[in-house]
Amino acid sequence: SGLADLNSEEMQDKYKEAMIDEKHKWLQIQVMLQGRVLAIQQSTNVKPSEICRSYQRIAELWNRLGEADKAVSQLHKAYQHEPENISTLKLLASTHVSLSEYTHAIDVQKKAIELMESKPVAEGEMLLGKAQLATIYEAKGEFDKAIELLRECEAACPKESYLGDIYS
Repeated sequence: SGLADLNSEEMQDKYKEAMIDEKHKWLQIQVMLQGRVLAIQQSTNVKPSEICRSYQRIAELWNRLGEADKAVSQLHKAYQHEPENISTLKLLASTHVSLSEYTHAIDVQKKAIELMESKPVAEGEMLLGKAQLATIYEAKGEFDKAIELLRECEAACPKESYLGDIYS
C-alpha cells in the first residue's frame, strides 16, 4: 500500500512521525558535534567554566532526546569542573525530577540554594530556587513542606511581580 492509499489523517500521522524522526537525528548530530567541541576544549587549556558549559549543553540535548539518565551523567561531569555553578545544579535537580528521583533532586536543589545564599544573585533568583524546591517536594508528595516553603517565599518576596512565578 502506497501513500495514495492513506487518508488525510494517516498522512498527517506519517508526516508527524517523519518530523519527529528528523528532529531526533538533528539532536543526535548536535550531541556528537558538542562532544567534539568538548574534546577540543579538554585537549587545550580552556577555562573550567567553558568545559562546564559544554557539558551543560550536551545534557540539555540529552534531555530533549528523552535520555535524562545520560543528561545526569553529563551534569555530574560539569559539576566536577565547576562545583559552584548554580546553573548546573538547577539543571541537575530538574533532570532528577524528570527521572522521578526526588530525593536526589531535593539534595541538589538545596545545594544550589546554599550557593545562592553565599553569592550575589539576581533579585528573585533565590525565591525562584526555593519555589522550585517546593515544586520538587510537591512532586514527591510532601505537600506540607512544599506549602511551608511557598509561604516563606511569599513572605520574603520583595516585589509583587515575582509572586506569579512563585505561585506557578
